[in-house]
Amino acid sequence: MLDELKTDLVKLAARLPAGERNGLGALAAEIAHNPTGRFAVILIVDPLESKTIIDSDETTTTLRIRRAEALLGPEFDAGQDLLHRAMVRRTGQDTLPADLQMELDELDGGGDRR
Repeated sequence: MLDELKTDLVKLAARLPAGERNGLGALAAEIAHNPTGRFAVILIVDPLESKTIIDSDETTTTLRIRRAEALLGPEFDAGQDLLHRAMVRRTGQDTLPADLQMELDELDGGGDRR
């Protein structure tokens, strides 16, 4: 397992990068075609800020999105594989918990994933 940072909470800043670093526009046509679908994206992030509450020693780190890309077509399947491998590395578990496996099974059979 990876060493865990002593961070009690990690948040994601809502602002997306500008220009070519934001590839999520590629999802617009996909969402119009399948408005109830699920879509995969990959993000590159870095820490924007960290705050520690002195009394409780609780730390909150906010991550900034540096790059964002949509995973479409065969990239969607590759993204699922990467997600699974990262979870295995993080948790040390070879198999997914039942709820996560069910969610992935729904994605596999859940319609169009251009």
